[in-house]
Amino acid sequence: MSGTPVKIGVVAPLTGQRKRQGLGIVTSLEKYLTWETGKALTGQRRPVELVIEDDRSEPSLVADAVRRCLSAGALAIVGPSDSACAGVIANHPDFAKVPFILSFATRTALLGPHQNELFRVTTPDFRRVMILLRFIQQTVSGRDLTVFSLDDHPDSYASGLLDDLTKAAADLDFHLNHVTFSIGQVDIPMDTGRHPVVICAPSHESTWLIEQLRSRRLPSPIYSFGSNRNYLRHSAVGTTLVCDIKYDDYNPIVQQYLQEILGKDDAGEEVSLSSVLAMHVISQAVAALEQSHMQTIAESRAALSKILSVAEFQGPFGLVAFSKNREMIGHENISLVTVRRRGFTVYFGAPETLKVWGLHARLKWQARLWEAIIIVSTIGGAVGLLQLAVQALG
Repeated sequence: MSGTPVKIGVVAPLTGQRKRQGLGIVTSLEKYLTWETGKALTGQRRPVELVIEDDRSEPSLVADAVRRCLSAGALAIVGPSDSACAGVIANHPDFAKVPFILSFATRTALLGPHQNELFRVTTPDFRRVMILLRFIQQTVSGRDLTVFSLDDHPDSYASGLLDDLTKAAADLDFHLNHVTFSIGQVDIPMDTGRHPVVICAPSHESTWLIEQLRSRRLPSPIYSFGSNRNYLRHSAVGTTLVCDIKYDDYNPIVQQYLQEILGKDDAGEEVSLSSVLAMHVISQAVAALEQSHMQTIAESRAALSKILSVAEFQGPFGLVAFSKNREMIGHENISLVTVRRRGFTVYFGAPETLKVWGLHARLKWQARLWEAIIIVSTIGGAVGLLQLAVQALG
């Protein structure tokens, strides 16, 4: 249907340290709209136009970025992508009636009964933390963990992860040894190599810390969060992550959907299935809004929030809806993955599924194989030296 475009705001980091993440969100939204138009799926709604604003992932800039989107006529906003930035929006009195769709901000405490109209289409951190801890519980014998957390804003992603990890660890009888770090400064305890390491930080800071840990040749298994390409480096090999689905998901339906809509990620941006899902949901909500005949933009925003609150939407892998606290109900597009020398391993399901037991056995088999290789190599090296010594004496 042609007509005046419906404007949807996008608030994301287009410059600064997290710009690859922000550009990936924008690319994902744009590619979905292109795909939808090509498939003639727009139905009876007007075309969607994105109003894109940069917040640099800085809490001090996010409110003005949102205001610029609203001044341009945006009915709803995808973002902010940063949890600390989303925290500014969650209780801001100027944005009480504006629907926000969070496709990247995962801090659990962002959503609640007294917050603004924030709807999340990705999995909150508490769920991610529980998946990781249950996996560690099933694959590691001890209950002591060394937790490195980034010294950051109290409402940041890292701080939220640490809060959730601390609560979940108490429920699962883990004992945590806490260490705070920042880029360029970390004191690694002497006994760190004795326990598995969990990192609560964004990928950029996590990979820096992993390099420091590996440089000490610590044998500890390392666990973290996020599937950003920052992890595709030699020092991060062996790190296990809880992350969003990427192209090499084991599910062929997911593979086909991602390839069809997103294509190849040639630009190196962090394309996001959750952002695609956000646009998928918004598109259907806007189509429903077209039947409401709202007179003002404020009425349209309120009506759109109501539609998001009560309606069911056809997601790419089944129905999607939102709970009373506006968390997504439906397909959970996260998984566990281990970094390898040539990319990530295949993905596998959450620890409740049987796939984990198969993986558990495979990981243990691989560990025993590497131990055998090291032992054989050590013996072989010792035998070789002994032969050289005998030859020299002879």
